[in-house]
Amino acid sequence: MVTRLRPWIAAALALAIVGLGHAYLRRWGRALLWLVTVVGASIALHSVANVAPVNPITNPEGVPSVVLLPITALVVLSAIDAFVLGKRDRDRARTATVGRGGMNGQSGSSHADRRSGDTAATTGTERPPTRNAVPAAPEEMPAVTCPHCGKETDAELDFCHWCTEPLPAAEENAVDGVERGS
Repeated sequence: MVTRLRPWIAAALALAIVGLGHAYLRRWGRALLWLVTVVGASIALHSVANVAPVNPITNPEGVPSVVLLPITALVVLSAIDAFVLGKRDRDRARTATVGRGGMNGQSGSSHADRRSGDTAATTGTERPPTRNAVPAAPEEMPAVTCPHCGKETDAELDFCHWCTEPLPAAEENAVDGVERGS
């Protein structure tokens, strides 16, 4: 329920106090940016209009329209921005939940199938791998020990990636400074 109302809550908070709606959405930089923009515009407009700053809550008729209209427009734009961000966050959370099979039913495979890694029974709605997922290693290449540093290195390389010295196999394949293809 709160997730559904999140954009509206953010917009209402942004109308009440500039930047509060963005802070509710945990967009700290944007909250500070809107606050500085509205306060800075208010100071600039008061100095240009040559009017002493007044509290618009206690004395609303004391604020000239040259200052009141632009500040009101900025506050409304801040609220619209908070609403749009809240709606975008809500939609992203909803699609992420649906993509994992959490909102509208099953994902096409049982929990035991997903846990064991059996993907034959899936329907293509499985969650994609995360950024930090380690890809499955293709065929294991035999490791070669470097004669210079003694550490294991990749057999496909012509040099040791630890000490950058050429490997003996690479030196044998080289003829007159040109390497042969394997």
